Amino acid sequence: MTMMRWLVVLAISLSASARAATEVDVAVYEFPPYYSMHFEQHVVGELVKVLNDYQNQYSFRLKVIPPNWRYRALSATGCCDVIFFEAYEWGWKQRHIDVEQTVPLIKSHNRFVTLKTPQREQDFFAHKQGKRIGGMAGYVYNFTDGETDVQYLEKHYNMYLSDSQITNLRLLRNRRLDFAIINEELLATLANSDSDYGDNILMSEKQDGEYLLRILVGANKAITAATMQQLLREVGSTGEIDRIIRQFNLERYQIYRPRVYR
Repeated sequence: MTMMRWLVVLAISLSASARAATEVDVAVYEFPPYYSMHFEQHVVGELVKVLNDYQNQYSFRLKVIPPNWRYRALSATGCCDVIFFEAYEWGWKQRHIDVEQTVPLIKSHNRFVTLKTPQREQDFFAHKQGKRIGGMAGYVYNFTDGETDVQYLEKHYNMYLSDSQITNLRLLRNRRLDFAIINEELLATLANSDSDYGDNILMSEKQDGEYLLRILVGANKAITAATMQQLLREVGSTGEIDRIIRQFNLERYQIYRPRVYR
């Protein structure tokens, strides 16, 4: 075989190999620091880069959806295959969506926050009657017993539901909200960044429920939870998962700690 023919065969082989990669659609919604249109970098985006660089059997790509579409997205006829950093307890069982789960990766909580003033202390959080509370449309909160209906939450909890926690922090600072409910990981990431969104914020010492974040995989999709777990183990052994966790200041919430081989 001449050198030219060998190069042609190699090129065809490499092209076929590239085409053979199975595309895996990763559902993402506004949930910083895991994904946010307000951040140049986010946890899921960094993890997808690492997964795609590590192997060529699967090609992971992000598909942005509203929070309340995530159940439909992983359903049998849905647009996506997996969702990263999601809690199964956030309504998946009640909606009868058939999903597989990896082991938990993150353990954390939501907390109420308010604007810090000289007069406000922890007892301020005990008096929410008549106060305006900022939350996220489609999110599941412990203090509302998991209710997600917008009209119900506005009527019974006086909630303003936006499409961004960053927006809620901005409204809080401008005194258009009395409280906002924010996930701890976002506050930790902001505290380690150049952003001033987390400044002058008083955080409640009381948690609003605990959650475990995993990777959820839809049934009969492009990848299985077992394969996803194996990829996490392999990528984790290179130290890349720990690096991403440190990048976003999430070490205190990390519960999946793969063995790293140097």
